Amino acid sequence: VELVIRVAAQGMNFFCSEDWMWALLDTFIVITSLWDIVMDAIYFWPTTGSTNSISFNEMSSFKAFRIIRITRIVKAVRLMRIFRFVMALRMLITSIMHTLKSLFWAMVLLVLIIYAFAV
Repeated sequence: VELVIRVAAQGMNFFCSEDWMWALLDTFIVITSLWDIVMDAIYFWPTTGSTNSISFNEMSSFKAFRIIRITRIVKAVRLMRIFRFVMALRMLITSIMHTLKSLFWAMVLLVLIIYAFAV
């Protein structure tokens, strides 16, 4: 549902934007999970007169484990997507820390100059 809404809102810019690889990954995940659901429904669909059919509860638990597994993969991928911004933040904090070291020594020098002219 989310993918359909995003494509409807953005049109072909969804696949042609800066994050086109993520759009393709999202599309691939949605298509494979839809394919998986369809295949599970066909495989587990109870046929009339069959005594070896698997119950609907077993099908639901089987799908729940697959959904949990797919969710873990998607979370890891989204974490990598955010990692770009974390690298920039880490670089910014490192720069500030190195600047604070220089600022400290500049303040020490300023205090020494003020003290020398005060005495």
